[in-house]
Amino acid sequence: MSNAFLKWGTLNMFVSKDIAEVVIMVSKDRANTLTSALLASEMFHPIALDSSFPGYSDPNLQRAQYELNSKVKKLEDYLKEIGEFAPTFEGTLKVSDWLKFSKEVTGEIASIEAKVDPLIVQMREGKQQASKLIETLKLLEPICQLDVDLKRLSELKIFAIKIGEIPREYAESISSLMGEGYTFVWQRNEEKAFALVVVLREEEKALEKKLSSIGFKQLELPEGLPPNPVVTCEETRKELEELEEMLEARRKELMEFRGRILELYAKAATALGALKLLAMSKYTDYHAIIRGFVPSDSVKKLKNILKRSLGDEYIFFTGRIERGFNIQGVPSSVSVPRLLAPFKMLVDNYGAPKTSEIYPALMVAITFPIIFALMFPDAGHGLLVMLFGYFMMRKARGREGWKNTGLLAIYLGAASIVTGILAGEFFGPLTKLSELLWNGHPLLPTPFEGGASAVDIMINVSLRLGAMLLILGTFLGFLNYLLERNLSGALAIGLPKFLAFTFALYPFLIYNAPQAGSIIYGAIFGGAGGLQSMLVKWGASVSLLFVFLAEPAVHAMKHEEGSLSSALIMSFMEMFDTVLMMIGNTASFLRILGLSVAHAGLMYSFAVLADLLAGGIIEIIAAVLVYALGNLLAAGLEGIIVFAHSLRLHYYEWFSKFYSGSGMPFSPLRPMLSIVIE
Repeated sequence: MSNAFLKWGTLNMFVSKDIAEVVIMVSKDRANTLTSALLASEMFHPIALDSSFPGYSDPNLQRAQYELNSKVKKLEDYLKEIGEFAPTFEGTLKVSDWLKFSKEVTGEIASIEAKVDPLIVQMREGKQQASKLIETLKLLEPICQLDVDLKRLSELKIFAIKIGEIPREYAESISSLMGEGYTFVWQRNEEKAFALVVVLREEEKALEKKLSSIGFKQLELPEGLPPNPVVTCEETRKELEELEEMLEARRKELMEFRGRILELYAKAATALGALKLLAMSKYTDYHAIIRGFVPSDSVKKLKNILKRSLGDEYIFFTGRIERGFNIQGVPSSVSVPRLLAPFKMLVDNYGAPKTSEIYPALMVAITFPIIFALMFPDAGHGLLVMLFGYFMMRKARGREGWKNTGLLAIYLGAASIVTGILAGEFFGPLTKLSELLWNGHPLLPTPFEGGASAVDIMINVSLRLGAMLLILGTFLGFLNYLLERNLSGALAIGLPKFLAFTFALYPFLIYNAPQAGSIIYGAIFGGAGGLQSMLVKWGASVSLLFVFLAEPAVHAMKHEEGSLSSALIMSFMEMFDTVLMMIGNTASFLRILGLSVAHAGLMYSFAVLADLLAGGIIEIIAAVLVYALGNLLAAGLEGIIVFAHSLRLHYYEWFSKFYSGSGMPFSPLRPMLSIVIE
């Protein structure tokens, strides 16, 4: 694979860029200038020097880094309080001594802490108190109109009065359960109701036993509050209003410090990057040594920056990291267009790629929406998912995670709109989209429209998609061995696995599920199937045998450490695991069928329920409400479940064939402020 081909922009979406290791030596008094130059380059990923390099680490720098890091986190807390989740600040910075500068910044932060900390403490305490008051109001809400003294009621001699919560299912039957006496019940929410029960005082103990048996929870006003619920509610609301006014006043005071906090945060974050670099360096009596990584195509640019900053007063060592060699601890750098950032987020949540590993973000951008949409085929629900994504992006306020999540939701919602149109579903079957677009015969019918043929279609789609991804995954695993220049691994493990999956699963790519199943059945148990069954049988068997024997053979030829018997045991486990994956991973893709049928069944149930409720005007309104709530439930709950299953099919079934995610991302130091170099 030529170097020019690897540098092709599109390929860097699949494989890490070439990374070069860089070691720079300068005189000790020029270490700060070198640090400024590397920060300004925004392309240097520093790493600590190991014991093979001479010199010592400076403990003063490490202590300063620790102190400044705590201050940066404090400033981040301040910024979150004023709604700055991705702070930016424009400005320049010229520093001759980063350690001295960091101490100055630490002092400046300490001075502003004395003014801001009391505001933050008041705001946090106020929020906690407000939260408690809101909970108290929720508790009292059902009895806020009860203008009686509860304490006096409890002291009555003739009557015993109990007020409290009961489970919703006892709301109608509590009167008959309590027997003689007066009972008044009002609903609190879908699960709880409030009950007021009055009996004679001599019957109090019997009443308490009955109430306890049905889960009665007596209302107890928080200590310090008036015993009259009306007065308590009024005072609580007034206190809450006063707290909100106080919080708003403190927030305005805090906003007055916003500019200064942003400035200090930019300085501190920039200085922290410089201290990190200096603390990772080693020092001798006369020299400073700094080590790190840069993209291979940026080495020349970095040299030019150092030349302008240091003249000829530095020594520069560089070594290109050959793909497949010396990759331990080397960061990987992949380039993904901004529009694909949500899918990069999904892949990176699994783990960063190794330098010699295919990066699947572009492929996930194709497969993930398809799998999600097949399990969630409703144009109306897809529209709701898109609206949720739009809301997330609007509320992101610079938060990259929110932005990517919102954009991902828009993609998934759009895909669901497409499959929803193909299935004739728009907020379920009652909207009759299937009849409007497809005359009742959509391309992706539900079992309630297409019967067994609809199930057959989804079985074929699920197994075909699963076979395609599993074969592709094992092929990518084979390519990874080649990228690592592990020819023996490619021939002994990668290629046999790919061939085993291909021979075992190719019938699902060519034939429908019953025909493919017949071919595979014939290969395993004999009978009908002919040439295709023979191809599956002998192709998969020979490939599995190769998985079993090839690695021990390589072990014997290379005279590697360890016994041949242990190598045989390991290769047998590898072969056995391959067989299990062929069966289990393929069957796992049938969850696409299961969830799509579950979605159709749920929406059909709500449609039937709404149809049964419809009648007069009130019944029609009730039916509409039931159907609307059912759609919201399906769009929210099902959306989460389908997303989780889509992740599982990618992370467990597919990534396990080729993507380890055990690499380290390339993270160059990028200062918030523009560095001016002396």
